[in-house]
Amino acid sequence: MPVSLHYQLQALGINISPQFVAKEIAFIDELLRWNKKINLTAITDRNEVLEKHLLDSLVLNKFIKEGFRLLDLGSGGGFPGLALAIANPEIRVVSVESVGKKVNFQKHVKRLLGIDNFEPIGNRIENLLMRGDFKSEFDIITARAFASLEVIVEMSEPFLSTHGKIIAMKGPEGDAELAALGTEKLKNYRDISIESYKLPLSGSNRRLIVLQK
Repeated sequence: MPVSLHYQLQALGINISPQFVAKEIAFIDELLRWNKKINLTAITDRNEVLEKHLLDSLVLNKFIKEGFRLLDLGSGGGFPGLALAIANPEIRVVSVESVGKKVNFQKHVKRLLGIDNFEPIGNRIENLLMRGDFKSEFDIITARAFASLEVIVEMSEPFLSTHGKIIAMKGPEGDAELAALGTEKLKNYRDISIESYKLPLSGSNRRLIVLQK
């Protein structure tokens, strides 16, 4: 494990067994290999990818419980959904991404690393909604660099289980997005919170907006 990655995991309080950390690193290395020919991420420095994609995804690990079903909206190269599936083989993760090359990459990593609890779907979430797929099925719905908080809440609600959580991953703009929603659009949620943290190397400010149904 790179020293910087070990430090960052500790700094963010993320506990993952070494065997899963090794798989995460293999995932990142494969992402960077593919990225030389197919644009999967604008970040090309390995250390930056480890911090700003992988570590930023694994912050959600504390919300995971055995047997959970997680839906990741607009997962891109697999963040946070694929990273969480690798770290938590006891959960089921469904990743929805509309860009074909990114879905193909996720499918490749699933095969390469044997991530059996991970299901990448090449589609738009709106289409799954119209078809009635996965209705009220998920304990956690995540979205990172996907859309405004208002859109995330609107898209997520039909897929959320009775006591499920929406976790929107945002920067500092998340505070204003939550305030702008108003009480009417949040009436179905009994617990609403914002968790702030900084990435340990870059110092980038992040927000987790957590809506508990």
